[in-house]
Amino acid sequence: MLGEEVGGRGFRCDGSLSVSWPQGWDMTGVATGLDRTGMAWAVSNSSEAGVSFAASTDSLGQEGYTLTIEGDRVVIESVDEVGAFRGWTTLRQIMPATCEQGCPQGFELPA
Repeated sequence: MLGEEVGGRGFRCDGSLSVSWPQGWDMTGVATGLDRTGMAWAVSNSSEAGVSFAASTDSLGQEGYTLTIEGDRVVIESVDEVGAFRGWTTLRQIMPATCEQGCPQGFELPA
């Protein structure tokens, strides 16, 4: 369920993904996007979720975010939900194109 390292580097999802985000954030857009991938996914309160959205105190600017692939997980930090959605959009763009039509088999991303 969690991402796992690919040959010591990168992120791999086996078609099932755990996702976490700050309590109280409206992540409807991200949830809809996850549903469209065809992957099984669940919201997790764990800091070890495969994709973790986190509130940032850094000055990232309006709609700003950082996206980091940490080997066994992807972390998207932003000031608010809008930045988180922008980060999700970037993550979708680096996922294999086949994930746009459904990605139940999972995917791999380089670190």
